[in-house]
Amino acid sequence: MKPWAIYYRNGTIFRSRDGEPHEAPRCGVLAIVIENDKVGQLIHCERDYYSYEEEHGGWQGLDEPGFWQYMFMPGRKNILFGQMDDNEVYKNLIKRIKNDPSFANKSARETWEPEF
Repeated sequence: MKPWAIYYRNGTIFRSRDGEPHEAPRCGVLAIVIENDKVGQLIHCERDYYSYEEEHGGWQGLDEPGFWQYMFMPGRKNILFGQMDDNEVYKNLIKRIKNDPSFANKSARETWEPEF
């Protein structure tokens, strides 16, 4: 499992070293970052829901249809609830994530990641 961190609206961070995905607080998620060999780090943000499936690469952001599709798939579920905030909060958060020494520097972005 690649290291990951969940950033919450209240300023806390829950990291993979803090516990298992199912132990993470459920509400108020602003972003999830995952270490990635290709681009340094993947940043999932601005989503309504986040799910964790080890067999599909770990954390992913979901919209409403994606949430329901996930819920109807067989197996144990692990859902976190996203929290929206204003653009300034996201800009500051992305700077904080990109400067987090726990992760490699972000060298590029995947096509699905928002531009910051």
